[in-house]
Amino acid sequence: MNFSEAENYLYALQPFGIKFGLERVSRLFELMGNPHKSLRFVHLAGSNGKGSTGAMLAAGFREAGLKTGFYTSPHLVYVRERFRIDGKAITEEKFCTLTEKIYPHVERMRKESGPPTFFEALTALAVLYFKEEKTDLVVWEVGMGGRFDATNIVDPLCSVITGISLEHCEYLGDSIEKIAFEKAGVIKAKRPLFCGRVPPSCREVIMKKCLDAGSPAKFVENPFDGEVALYGEFQKYNASLAEAVLEYLSKSLGFDLKKAIFAFSKVHWPGRMQFLSGGILLDGAHNPESATVLANFLNERFFSEKFTVIFGNFSDKDTLCVLKILEPAVSSFIFVPIKGERKCRQPRELQEMLSSFSALKAVSADSLESAFKISSGERTLISGSLYLVGEALKMLAPAEDILDI
Repeated sequence: MNFSEAENYLYALQPFGIKFGLERVSRLFELMGNPHKSLRFVHLAGSNGKGSTGAMLAAGFREAGLKTGFYTSPHLVYVRERFRIDGKAITEEKFCTLTEKIYPHVERMRKESGPPTFFEALTALAVLYFKEEKTDLVVWEVGMGGRFDATNIVDPLCSVITGISLEHCEYLGDSIEKIAFEKAGVIKAKRPLFCGRVPPSCREVIMKKCLDAGSPAKFVENPFDGEVALYGEFQKYNASLAEAVLEYLSKSLGFDLKKAIFAFSKVHWPGRMQFLSGGILLDGAHNPESATVLANFLNERFFSEKFTVIFGNFSDKDTLCVLKILEPAVSSFIFVPIKGERKCRQPRELQEMLSSFSALKAVSADSLESAFKISSGERTLISGSLYLVGEALKMLAPAEDILDI
């Protein structure tokens, strides 16, 4: 296969949708010889902050001299972003080679009872990649939820929950406590859990799971007191959580903790409060919690300055609440649809939402390209879904800025 053929083969698994459960991924890994059993993992779940916390952990382990894998989702622009070793995305050549290796196992499953999903196949590819490249440690990010997520097949050195909010309710449950239960599924017997700031009711759910599993729990609720390269006060809390994990693992893995933590001062993570040339700011604030963080950042850094906001979001998000949170920092909205098969809020629907509580000017555009032509040239914020942020990065940023962190 060439790269385009490999990519298309895996994307052809997408119509099989999101299917929770570990049966298919267990079968796929069994056919591959269970390569995950020879690897060491740090498993990350959470509604917000997984990527940033994972980036800090991966940077810290790398700075300390460990060959570090990092598996994350979704990708912003290139599918290769999901698989990194020491900050660099997998090469096209290696991606093709690994796709060819999992191909016969996927096809065997197709004949047996149905193929794995797109995410399950990518998870298998990731494990094979990190094993073949002999990584010392893998930072392993949940796709959705935790309990029945394909990544939950591993037995990690420790588990991490970054935070919990209402999301993916059709899959994870219609209350924050039900979502906490799903995310607590990453807790493994006698493996430590590190948890960031969560509501009291979620803490109760998580503590019960830890007690049942005999797993020590550490709740990290104070901000990091050192330098963090990523923008936003909330990154101090993500850094504090990452610091706690690094401190614990430095004892068993024998690396220099101070050296690892120094990496926080230069870590890079695309698409989250990222500034581009021409006064453009990108941030994938898709739910009320992330929108509050963004609004606080805008207020602290820009005071009364207003932004033109190019905005799009998916239909399963609390978009009305997001718009209400962002509105005080906005001079005008430009609403756009999001490319892809997943159902998104249409521009007209977004205009109706906004007009229900605000007199702010809003216009619709049929694409991000059209939105840029409409934009007035003042400070511009592109926000809402990370998929929209990814569209912007593909248009405005060089590939190496996205592939190499």
